[in-house]
Amino acid sequence: MRLVSNRSLGCAALVCLCCWLMLVAASCSDDSTTSPKKTKTEIIELSDAAAGFSTEEGEADPALQVVSVTNAGPGTLSDLSAAVSYGSGQPTGWLSAILAETTAPTEITLQATTGGGALGAGTYSATVAVASSKANNSPQNLAVTFSVLARYGFFNEFAQISGHDSNFLLGSRITVPAASTLTHLCLIAKGAGPQVKIGLYTDVGGEPGQLIASTLATTLVAGRLEIPVAETALAAGDYWFMAVYNTTASIGFNTANAAAVVKYTAHSFATPLPATFPTPMTYSGQEFNYYIKARVP
Repeated sequence: MRLVSNRSLGCAALVCLCCWLMLVAASCSDDSTTSPKKTKTEIIELSDAAAGFSTEEGEADPALQVVSVTNAGPGTLSDLSAAVSYGSGQPTGWLSAILAETTAPTEITLQATTGGGALGAGTYSATVAVASSKANNSPQNLAVTFSVLARYGFFNEFAQISGHDSNFLLGSRITVPAASTLTHLCLIAKGAGPQVKIGLYTDVGGEPGQLIASTLATTLVAGRLEIPVAETALAAGDYWFMAVYNTTASIGFNTANAAAVVKYTAHSFATPLPATFPTPMTYSGQEFNYYIKARVP
């Protein structure tokens, strides 16, 4: 019968103690590496996903717009910022986005500007990135468009006052210099009261041709009357702006250009505008405050 020496027992105990210490160390190490880290719970929420501005050449900048920023999660949403970037190849500097506070709830004030007319007719795009190091959905993007409408025709008010007879469809030529999208048919009246119907016709060999846009009967107001119409693609070229009134109407007009051409035909105000303009009569020497507004790509 063999006996295990005390020395052997001591070594075995020492081995067991070392193994236990290693297990404890491994257990502690595992706890430190697998314990959950604190996650970001704040969520950026914008009151709008997009904003659109519009003005026209030569007119004042559009009104400010405000977008609200709130926290849709728990905790405090702070460290907010708003950065503007512009579409590839687009003009820059026309949009500002100012945060009232860097902690939600707050507001972003948006302002679009033509820079005193430096930004010409066109449609421009930008993105406002709303970001926070505290939010798990940062950044949130706000798409912004700015449409500067072109005006073609006689949009600067003439001093003279016309006396347009009723029941004559009458007008003059307007040149569109670039491909555009028609948005409004417009005039400047010197007095309120009469009703008008307006039609825009193609040009065929220097004469009004096919009706491509029109308005319903609309009551004149003194000053600018800009009537929205169904958006219509316009190729570069000439068009005829024609209007008929239900009673004698006063429109701004000019007699300084002897070469100005006017086309007209008798037409009852009560009937629809002709789809094809009849063979017109012609006279010269008058220009009217007729113009169109159009969106340029």
